[in-house]
Amino acid sequence: MRRIFVSCYLMMFLLAGLSVGDEKTPTDSSPKEIAAQIKQIGIDYKTADGKLREKYMAAEAQEKQTILRETRPALQQKYARQFMDIAKQNRNTPQAVNALSQALPLTGRDADLKKQIQDQLIKDHINDKALVPAISGLGRNPEVLKQLIENSESREVRGVASYFQLQILKGRGLTEANAEEVIPAMDKVRKEYGDVELVNAGGRAAGKLDKLIKDELFAFRNLRIGKEAPDIVGDDLDGVKFKLSDYRGKVVVIDFWGDW
Repeated sequence: MRRIFVSCYLMMFLLAGLSVGDEKTPTDSSPKEIAAQIKQIGIDYKTADGKLREKYMAAEAQEKQTILRETRPALQQKYARQFMDIAKQNRNTPQAVNALSQALPLTGRDADLKKQIQDQLIKDHINDKALVPAISGLGRNPEVLKQLIENSESREVRGVASYFQLQILKGRGLTEANAEEVIPAMDKVRKEYGDVELVNAGGRAAGKLDKLIKDELFAFRNLRIGKEAPDIVGDDLDGVKFKLSDYRGKVVVIDFWGDW
């Protein structure tokens, strides 16, 4: 009799556990389901923003100013908070990083909202490679970049943060005035993190840091006004090979075009 009672008690306990487990919470969602929720928020935002753009194009001057100053920022912040809610429900996951990364560009001039997102990214994901796409949205904040470079355990995070630190150091661009300071810093990033891939918000890959910096250095050293143009070799319209240097001393117009 006692065995039957214990068995029944265990069975009731197990059934109760199954019942509790069936009551799904947001944190029970699979990574695929969370990703789908994030994607849908992005789609909803683009749809709403597209409709607002249409309204803006048809509006009178005063209404356009209202849309720019009030309506659109409010719309962006609405969806930024939806991304933040997903991130809070699924903290310390790659999906949370993705959600916060997409929220960041929608903060506009709301400094408090932007800081909340920045703080959450650093608190939960400073050591996570998945943070890389968000760094482009943090790139104008030297203190945040310094924190990432000094404290992150992720080499990718440190590398991309170092790259954006370079952008702050050189200002509007590499020039004769700042080259002596900036070029050694560029060479240092190439040496330490050249193989790291720069990934911007939304997951758009921009290339390895080594190539990005190398291309910029090449342009600075060879493609500025007053520099001798690199020799171009090709075929003319008749299929005859030529070099740009063949026309040295003559006025040459080069037309760059493509067929996409």
